Amino acid sequence: MTELLVGLVFFSFLLVLAFIDLDHKLLPNVLTLPGVGLGLIFSLLGWTSPFLTSVLGAAVGFGLLFLIVLTSRGGMGMGDAKLMALIGSFLGWKAVFYVLFGASVLGSVGGILYLYITKQDRKTPIPFGPCLAVAGIALYFFL
Repeated sequence: MTELLVGLVFFSFLLVLAFIDLDHKLLPNVLTLPGVGLGLIFSLLGWTSPFLTSVLGAAVGFGLLFLIVLTSRGGMGMGDAKLMALIGSFLGWKAVFYVLFGASVLGSVGGILYLYITKQDRKTPIPFGPCLAVAGIALYFFL
């Protein structure tokens, strides 16, 4: 029963955040931060990975994308870093690397196809949150 609850909460956060990012190119703190908190609480209750793994997942997820945000000069926003912290708090620190790899592949292929089909240039902003969400959900089912 707890596994179902955790999965539904995780899936719901990722689904809602993905559609908000697609629509508004924004990942609101009012959703990402409570999501991180719930991931940590579920871990503390013993419903997901061990608590230290969850804390490290949130920290590594945030830190890794924070470095990318700093080096991308506006190409990626802080919402993506907070979303990755949410994913890390639910799935643990090792999963962060798999999710980032999967999201990068999805974003690259999807972005190239989108730009080609719409005849836009490479300066067109493409939200990365949906890619993170899809990769996070996919990895959740494989863990």
